[in-house]
Amino acid sequence: MKSLRTWGVRTLAALTALLYFSSCVTATVYQPQRSSGYGYQDRPMRERDTELGSWYQLTFTGNENTSRSNVETFFWARAGELALKNNYRYVVATNVREQRHREVEKFTESDSQGREYTRERVLTSYTYTGNVYVTNHPDSAPAGYTVFDARELYDKGQALNTSELNQAVVYTVLVGVVIVAAIGFGLANSDDDR
Repeated sequence: MKSLRTWGVRTLAALTALLYFSSCVTATVYQPQRSSGYGYQDRPMRERDTELGSWYQLTFTGNENTSRSNVETFFWARAGELALKNNYRYVVATNVREQRHREVEKFTESDSQGREYTRERVLTSYTYTGNVYVTNHPDSAPAGYTVFDARELYDKGQALNTSELNQAVVYTVLVGVVIVAAIGFGLANSDDDR
C-alpha cells in the first residue's frame, strides 16, 4: 500500500513539473492574451470607423522563446482574422511599432566542488503594436500604406501556429517520457517502500 501511495505522490509531482516546464520553455502561440501577458489583444476604435471600414488597436506580445518574426507574423494574422470575422477582405496597419524587451535573470549554481557562483541570462521578448484598418475597399485605405489580403495573412499565421503547437507537443511528450522513466527508476530502487 505504501508503494502505491508513494507512486501517486511522485506521479502528481511529476505531472506538475511537466506542466510547469512545458509552459516555461515553449514559444507563445497564436492566442488571446491571458494573465501571462502573452498573445494578442485588440480593441475597436469606433471613433475612427467609416462606412467603408473599421479600425482596431492591436498588440501581440511573445515570450522570450518567441522569435521577433513569429511575433510579427502573429500580429498580422490577428489583423487578418479581425478583417475576416467582420466580413472584410483587406487589411492596412498604421503606426506599427516593434518593442524589444530585455530582462536579465540572475541565478546561482554550484560547481562539482560545491562552490557557488552567479550566472546571468538575458531574456529578450518582442511586442508589435499598431492601428489596423479593415475594409472591402482597398482604395479607402490611408494613403502611403500597403494593403494586404486578409485571408493570406490569417492563413500564414495559422500555418506557423500549427508548427509551434506541434513543437510544444513533441517537447511535452519528451519531458513526460523522461519524468515517467525517472519515476519508474525511483520506484524500482526505492528502499523506503519495502
